Amino acid sequence: MRQTLEAPFTPQDVLSALKEMSPCKAPGPDDFHAFFFQHYWHIVGQDVCDLVLQVLRGGHMPEGINDTFITLIPKVTHPERVT
Repeated sequence: MRQTLEAPFTPQDVLSALKEMSPCKAPGPDDFHAFFFQHYWHIVGQDVCDLVLQVLRGGHMPEGINDTFITLIPKVTHPERVT
């Protein structure tokens, strides 16, 4: 088990993680859903793998790549404050 946990990441690991993502939830700031990458993997897969593996192996993480949106969902009928 230790060897498995310490093994380097592979392109197959990246693809497996992508396949586990829900295809139409939470697009990133670039407006791409996981569906785009799943459907066009044959076109974008190599570039995605290269970037993800570079970051996972301690390389430079391009600015903005880990950006996300946070949405506040009010739990009251007529919210007036963010508290």
